[in-house]
Amino acid sequence: MKVNTKTRYALRMLLDLADAYPNHAVYLKDIALSENISEKYLSQIVISLKQNDLITTFNGVHSGYVLTKDPKDIKLFDIYVIFEGENIMECLENNPVCSNSLNCKSIKYWNLLNNTIQIHLKNTTLADLL
Repeated sequence: MKVNTKTRYALRMLLDLADAYPNHAVYLKDIALSENISEKYLSQIVISLKQNDLITTFNGVHSGYVLTKDPKDIKLFDIYVIFEGENIMECLENNPVCSNSLNCKSIKYWNLLNNTIQIHLKNTTLADLL
């Protein structure tokens, strides 16, 4: 299983914001510099994080981005779902794409693995990683 770049970079960005929470907003350019990620690429990630209410823009003297919730209330699953979807394989979705899904001998294994991953992601928060 591979986790895509947007998910990994979003996690890194959110950890930077979690580290500054609740007292400071963080500029995108500062996150890009500290994490060695393109600011342009991070700006694409920001759109998804804002749409899913994980971050917001803080305007004023100390403008930048801030978390919308306490780091202990943001689960890794919240981030994973935005960029990866809920399941590790398309055939585990409600509308299976595989014509063999009804007779699949390995589907139980994939479901077990998927559930294990989801449980771990749902039980780990940004605060846990700090």
